[in-house]
Amino acid sequence: MTPFAKRRTINTSILAALVLVSWISLSVLETSIRATSFWSGWVLLGTVVSLALFNARKKLPFLKLGTAATWMQFHAYAGLYSVLAYLAHAGFQLPQGSLEFGLCLLFALIAASGFVGLFLSRVIPVGLTSRGEPVLFERIPALRLGLQREVEEIIVECAKANQTTTISDFYTKRLDNFFRRPQNVLYHLMGWTRAMLQLEREIEAMDRYLNDNERDAVALILERAHLKDDLDYQWARQLVLKGWLFVHIPLTFSLLILAALHVFVVYGFRGNLP
Repeated sequence: MTPFAKRRTINTSILAALVLVSWISLSVLETSIRATSFWSGWVLLGTVVSLALFNARKKLPFLKLGTAATWMQFHAYAGLYSVLAYLAHAGFQLPQGSLEFGLCLLFALIAASGFVGLFLSRVIPVGLTSRGEPVLFERIPALRLGLQREVEEIIVECAKANQTTTISDFYTKRLDNFFRRPQNVLYHLMGWTRAMLQLEREIEAMDRYLNDNERDAVALILERAHLKDDLDYQWARQLVLKGWLFVHIPLTFSLLILAALHVFVVYGFRGNLP
Protein backbone atom coordinates (compact mmCIF):
# COMPACT_ATOMS: atom_id res chain seq x y z
CA MET A 1 0.00 0.00 0.00
CA THR A 2 1.36 3.40 -0.96
CA PRO A 3 1.81 6.09 1.74
CA PHE A 4 -1.02 8.13 0.17
CA ALA A 5 -3.39 5.16 0.13
CA LYS A 6 -2.45 4.28 3.71
CA ARG A 7 -3.02 7.86 4.87
CA ARG A 8 -6.37 7.99 3.06
CA THR A 9 -7.46 4.70 4.66
CA ILE A 10 -6.54 5.94 8.15
CA ASN A 11 -8.29 9.31 7.64
CA THR A 12 -11.40 7.65 6.23
CA SER A 13 -11.51 5.27 9.19
CA ILE A 14 -11.23 8.17 11.65
CA LEU A 15 -14.00 10.03 9.84
CA ALA A 16 -16.24 6.95 9.86
CA ALA A 17 -15.61 6.45 13.60
CA LEU A 18 -16.39 10.10 14.31
CA VAL A 19 -19.61 9.92 12.32
CA LEU A 20 -20.60 6.74 14.19
CA VAL A 21 -19.91 8.33 17.59
CA SER A 22 -21.90 11.42 16.60
CA TRP A 23 -24.83 9.31 15.41
CA ILE A 24 -24.86 7.28 18.64
CA SER A 25 -24.70 10.48 20.71
CA LEU A 26 -27.64 11.97 18.83
CA SER A 27 -29.61 8.76 19.30
CA VAL A 28 -28.97 8.82 23.06
CA LEU A 29 -30.05 12.46 23.28
CA GLU A 30 -33.24 11.72 21.36
CA THR A 31 -34.18 8.85 23.68
CA SER A 32 -33.62 11.13 26.70
CA ILE A 33 -36.02 13.66 25.12
CA ARG A 34 -33.39 16.43 24.81
CA ALA A 35 -33.06 18.99 22.04
CA THR A 36 -30.48 17.41 19.76
CA SER A 37 -30.39 20.53 17.57
CA PHE A 38 -28.49 22.49 20.25
CA TRP A 39 -25.83 19.80 20.58
CA SER A 40 -25.44 19.27 16.84
CA GLY A 41 -25.41 23.05 16.31
CA TRP A 42 -22.43 23.60 18.59
CA VAL A 43 -20.59 20.65 17.04
CA LEU A 44 -21.22 22.11 13.60
CA LEU A 45 -20.09 25.59 14.66
CA GLY A 46 -16.92 24.20 16.25
CA THR A 47 -16.14 22.27 13.08
CA VAL A 48 -16.62 25.34 10.88
CA VAL A 49 -14.39 27.43 13.16
CA SER A 50 -11.66 24.78 13.03
CA LEU A 51 -11.94 24.77 9.24
CA ALA A 52 -11.53 28.55 9.18
CA LEU A 53 -8.31 28.18 11.19
CA PHE A 54 -6.72 26.51 8.15
CA ASN A 55 -6.30 29.93 6.54
CA ALA A 56 -4.81 31.29 9.78
CA ARG A 57 -2.30 28.42 9.76
CA LYS A 58 -1.13 29.44 6.26
CA LYS A 59 -0.64 33.02 7.47
CA LEU A 60 1.62 31.84 10.33
CA PRO A 61 4.10 29.41 8.71
CA PHE A 62 6.76 30.13 11.35
CA LEU A 63 4.68 28.46 14.08
CA LYS A 64 5.23 24.74 14.58
CA LEU A 65 1.60 23.73 14.10
CA GLY A 66 2.06 20.78 11.79
CA THR A 67 2.80 20.65 8.09
CA ALA A 68 0.61 22.29 5.47
CA ALA A 69 -0.11 18.85 3.99
CA THR A 70 -1.42 17.59 7.35
CA TRP A 71 -3.64 20.62 7.73
CA MET A 72 -4.91 20.16 4.18
CA GLN A 73 -5.86 16.57 4.97
CA PHE A 74 -7.61 17.69 8.14
CA HIS A 75 -9.40 20.45 6.23
CA ALA A 76 -10.70 18.04 3.60
CA TYR A 77 -12.03 15.41 6.00
CA ALA A 78 -13.35 17.93 8.52
CA GLY A 79 -15.15 19.66 5.65
CA LEU A 80 -16.86 16.41 4.72
CA TYR A 81 -17.79 15.85 8.36
CA SER A 82 -19.25 19.37 8.55
CA VAL A 83 -21.59 18.55 5.65
CA LEU A 84 -22.90 15.51 7.51
CA ALA A 85 -23.14 17.53 10.75
CA TYR A 86 -25.16 20.23 8.99
CA LEU A 87 -27.58 17.69 7.53
CA ALA A 88 -28.07 16.20 10.99
CA HIS A 89 -28.50 19.66 12.53
CA ALA A 90 -31.09 20.65 9.93
CA GLY A 91 -32.91 17.35 10.38
CA PHE A 92 -32.38 16.53 6.68
CA GLN A 93 -35.01 19.16 5.83
CA LEU A 94 -35.04 22.48 4.02
CA PRO A 95 -35.03 25.45 6.45
CA GLN A 96 -38.15 27.50 6.99
CA GLY A 97 -37.04 30.92 8.27
CA SER A 98 -35.13 33.52 6.25
CA LEU A 99 -32.09 33.44 8.57
CA GLU A 100 -31.93 29.65 8.45
CA PHE A 101 -32.36 29.69 4.66
CA GLY A 102 -29.49 32.17 4.37
CA LEU A 103 -27.30 29.90 6.47
CA CYS A 104 -28.28 26.92 4.35
CA LEU A 105 -27.47 28.74 1.11
CA LEU A 106 -24.12 30.00 2.40
CA PHE A 107 -23.17 26.58 3.70
CA ALA A 108 -24.09 24.95 0.38
CA LEU A 109 -21.96 27.46 -1.53
CA ILE A 110 -19.02 26.93 0.82
CA ALA A 111 -19.31 23.15 0.60
CA ALA A 112 -19.50 23.28 -3.20
CA SER A 113 -16.55 25.64 -3.48
CA GLY A 114 -14.65 23.44 -1.02
CA PHE A 115 -15.10 20.34 -3.17
CA VAL A 116 -14.09 22.35 -6.25
CA GLY A 117 -11.00 23.61 -4.42
CA LEU A 118 -10.09 20.07 -3.33
CA PHE A 119 -10.32 18.93 -6.95
CA LEU A 120 -8.21 21.86 -8.17
CA SER A 121 -5.58 21.30 -5.47
CA ARG A 122 -5.20 17.70 -6.64
CA VAL A 123 -5.16 18.34 -10.39
CA ILE A 124 -3.43 21.70 -10.97
CA PRO A 125 -0.14 21.12 -9.06
CA VAL A 126 0.40 17.87 -10.96
CA GLY A 127 -0.24 19.63 -14.27
CA LEU A 128 2.26 22.39 -13.46
CA THR A 129 5.15 19.94 -13.54
CA SER A 130 4.36 19.05 -17.17
CA ARG A 131 5.55 22.46 -18.38
CA GLY A 132 8.92 23.04 -16.78
CA GLU A 133 9.57 23.54 -13.09
CA PRO A 134 6.79 25.22 -11.08
CA VAL A 135 7.41 28.94 -10.56
CA LEU A 136 6.16 31.09 -7.69
CA PHE A 137 3.15 33.06 -8.87
CA GLU A 138 4.60 36.33 -7.56
CA ARG A 139 7.81 35.87 -9.59
CA ILE A 140 6.11 35.35 -12.95
CA PRO A 141 5.71 39.07 -13.88
CA ALA A 142 9.44 39.71 -13.31
CA LEU A 143 10.43 36.63 -15.32
CA ARG A 144 8.08 37.68 -18.11
CA LEU A 145 9.63 41.15 -18.20
CA GLY A 146 13.11 39.62 -18.32
CA LEU A 147 12.21 37.54 -21.38
CA GLN A 148 10.71 40.58 -23.08
CA ARG A 149 13.88 42.60 -22.58
CA GLU A 150 16.07 39.76 -23.83
CA VAL A 151 14.02 39.48 -27.02
CA GLU A 152 14.12 43.23 -27.60
CA GLU A 153 17.91 43.22 -27.19
CA ILE A 154 18.22 40.38 -29.72
CA ILE A 155 16.08 42.31 -32.21
CA VAL A 156 18.04 45.55 -31.77
CA GLU A 157 21.39 43.79 -32.25
CA CYS A 158 20.09 41.92 -35.27
CA ALA A 159 18.73 45.08 -36.88
CA LYS A 160 22.06 46.87 -36.37
CA ALA A 161 24.07 43.99 -37.82
CA ASN A 162 21.88 43.33 -40.87
CA GLN A 163 20.35 46.73 -41.56
CA THR A 164 16.89 45.15 -42.02
CA THR A 165 13.58 45.54 -40.20
CA THR A 166 11.92 42.23 -41.05
CA ILE A 167 12.19 40.80 -37.55
CA SER A 168 11.53 44.09 -35.76
CA ASP A 169 8.41 44.67 -37.86
CA PHE A 170 7.15 41.19 -37.01
CA TYR A 171 7.88 41.78 -33.33
CA THR A 172 5.91 45.03 -33.32
CA LYS A 173 2.99 43.44 -35.15
CA ARG A 174 2.83 40.04 -33.47
CA LEU A 175 5.21 39.54 -30.53
CA ASP A 176 5.16 42.79 -28.58
CA ASN A 177 1.78 42.09 -26.99
CA PHE A 178 2.66 38.41 -26.60
CA PHE A 179 5.69 39.15 -24.40
CA ARG A 180 4.12 42.09 -22.60
CA ARG A 181 1.24 40.32 -20.81
CA PRO A 182 -0.26 36.83 -20.21
CA GLN A 183 -1.78 35.25 -23.31
CA ASN A 184 -4.13 32.36 -24.16
CA VAL A 185 -5.41 31.87 -20.61
CA LEU A 186 -8.32 29.66 -21.66
CA TYR A 187 -6.07 27.55 -23.88
CA HIS A 188 -3.68 26.93 -20.98
CA LEU A 189 -6.52 26.03 -18.62
CA MET A 190 -7.81 23.49 -21.16
CA GLY A 191 -4.31 22.17 -21.89
CA TRP A 192 -4.42 23.20 -25.55
CA THR A 193 -1.24 24.13 -27.47
CA ARG A 194 -2.75 25.29 -30.75
CA ALA A 195 -2.09 28.99 -30.03
CA MET A 196 1.65 28.39 -29.64
CA LEU A 197 1.71 26.16 -32.72
CA GLN A 198 0.08 28.96 -34.71
CA LEU A 199 2.72 31.42 -33.51
CA GLU A 200 5.47 28.97 -34.49
CA ARG A 201 4.03 28.71 -38.02
CA GLU A 202 3.93 32.50 -38.34
CA ILE A 203 7.56 32.78 -37.23
CA GLU A 204 8.65 29.98 -39.59
CA ALA A 205 6.88 31.73 -42.48
CA MET A 206 9.49 34.51 -42.25
CA ASP A 207 12.33 32.10 -42.99
CA ARG A 208 12.49 32.75 -46.75
CA TYR A 209 13.05 36.46 -46.11
CA LEU A 210 15.95 35.98 -43.68
CA ASN A 211 19.68 35.47 -43.96
CA ASP A 212 21.65 33.06 -41.77
CA ASN A 213 22.36 35.66 -39.09
CA GLU A 214 18.68 36.58 -38.85
CA ARG A 215 17.70 32.91 -38.68
CA ASP A 216 19.94 32.51 -35.64
CA ALA A 217 18.23 35.49 -34.03
CA VAL A 218 14.79 34.07 -34.78
CA ALA A 219 15.80 30.74 -33.20
CA LEU A 220 16.72 32.58 -29.99
CA ILE A 221 13.44 34.50 -30.07
CA LEU A 222 11.43 31.31 -30.60
CA GLU A 223 13.22 29.69 -27.65
CA ARG A 224 12.18 32.58 -25.41
CA ALA A 225 8.68 32.50 -26.82
CA HIS A 226 8.37 28.90 -25.61
CA LEU A 227 9.64 29.94 -22.17
CA LYS A 228 7.09 32.76 -22.13
CA ASP A 229 4.33 30.33 -23.11
CA ASP A 230 5.35 28.07 -20.21
CA LEU A 231 5.14 31.05 -17.84
CA ASP A 232 1.66 31.84 -19.14
CA TYR A 233 0.66 28.23 -18.50
CA GLN A 234 1.93 28.48 -14.91
CA TRP A 235 0.27 31.86 -14.42
CA ALA A 236 -3.15 30.79 -15.73
CA ARG A 237 -3.35 27.65 -13.61
CA GLN A 238 -2.02 29.20 -10.42
CA LEU A 239 -4.43 32.11 -10.91
CA VAL A 240 -7.33 29.66 -10.71
CA LEU A 241 -6.06 28.30 -7.39
CA LYS A 242 -5.63 31.77 -5.95
CA GLY A 243 -8.89 33.06 -7.42
CA TRP A 244 -10.80 30.19 -5.83
CA LEU A 245 -9.66 31.36 -2.40
CA PHE A 246 -11.23 34.78 -3.02
CA VAL A 247 -14.56 32.96 -3.21
CA HIS A 248 -14.17 30.32 -0.52
CA ILE A 249 -12.64 32.42 2.28
CA PRO A 250 -15.08 35.40 2.20
CA LEU A 251 -18.00 32.96 2.12
CA THR A 252 -16.59 31.16 5.16
CA PHE A 253 -16.28 34.32 7.26
CA SER A 254 -19.74 35.45 6.12
CA LEU A 255 -21.07 32.13 7.38
CA LEU A 256 -19.37 32.60 10.74
CA ILE A 257 -20.97 36.03 11.15
CA LEU A 258 -24.40 34.71 10.22
CA ALA A 259 -23.91 31.69 12.49
CA ALA A 260 -23.12 33.99 15.42
CA LEU A 261 -26.37 35.84 14.72
CA HIS A 262 -28.17 32.51 14.54
CA VAL A 263 -26.81 31.49 17.96
CA PHE A 264 -27.88 34.83 19.44
CA VAL A 265 -31.41 34.47 18.05
CA VAL A 266 -31.78 30.85 19.16
CA TYR A 267 -30.65 31.48 22.72
CA GLY A 268 -32.52 34.77 22.86
CA PHE A 269 -35.82 33.02 22.19
CA ARG A 270 -34.98 29.70 23.78
CA GLY A 271 -37.28 30.40 26.70
CA ASN A 272 -40.24 30.57 24.34
CA LEU A 273 -39.51 27.24 22.72
CA PRO A 274 -41.84 24.37 23.66
